[in-house]
Amino acid sequence: MLLFMSSEKCQCASGAGKQIWTPGEHIVRRTFAAAAAAESGGGNSESGALVAPLLGSRAQFCSALFHAPPSPEWGNDEAVCVRHASFTLRAKADCRSKQVVALAVLRDSGRTLRYAARYTNCWRGDTERTVHAEDWMVRDGELERALATAQDGELTLYLSYQPCHHSGGHHALRGRAHAKSCTRVVLDYAGRVRRTYGVSLLIRCCNVYRAHWRDSMHASERDRLTYSPKTRAAQQGLRLLLRSPLVELHSMTARDWQFLWREFVDSNESLSDEHVAQREALDRSVRAFFASLLACD
Repeated sequence: MLLFMSSEKCQCASGAGKQIWTPGEHIVRRTFAAAAAAESGGGNSESGALVAPLLGSRAQFCSALFHAPPSPEWGNDEAVCVRHASFTLRAKADCRSKQVVALAVLRDSGRTLRYAARYTNCWRGDTERTVHAEDWMVRDGELERALATAQDGELTLYLSYQPCHHSGGHHALRGRAHAKSCTRVVLDYAGRVRRTYGVSLLIRCCNVYRAHWRDSMHASERDRLTYSPKTRAAQQGLRLLLRSPLVELHSMTARDWQFLWREFVDSNESLSDEHVAQREALDRSVRAFFASLLACD
């Protein structure tokens, strides 16, 4: 039984400062009318009616997927940020990644967009009771119905970070690993979706969480003892995904960012070449890290 089936209630409103969208709004959907579903011509229509773009404003898009803080592991000295249209103002932006977000985009075998939905983590008082974005996806009945119309198609999952794998929390757990593994959830779901509908699952990972941390970065021995096991677990989760025949795991590309901006962001401006170039540098680091995990087996 999945953890979101517990009696715990959403407590996101108690930490509204960490929410990108309205607290408690963890599944937001968009369907595509068949006559207007082509990727280049769908606009922001749902069965012909205008709807709010799933990734919201420029600032919300940045907090959800695009933003990355300075990271010695990736070698970026400045934040990767698109909150401001002006590239020169990015370092002054009051912006950070606030909430884990998954955007599922379903295409049929002809590459026609059929369905998209945004899922966000739901805080329930403890990291082991938190309902993760991936949990919401696998229980989304509307997505299940859309999958039945997309035989032999592709479901792309754009994620703030890679699925967790017993790697969550900020405390050492005596003698046991963290209970949650969204890696297992996603792999089980991918297998069922492929068997039932012939739909393949592609994961586009916007950043890496914990798996790239080094022991030398920790400020104290206590932190090292707390987080090193979580780092190793996160790396194992990534290897499971990278090796699995059920899913494809990749970093983002410039084409991915342009597609998300065009289709799901509420902006009349284009995504600047400078912002894309800065983001591409980080995406190359993520791609190289994935390759290194397989190379060191």
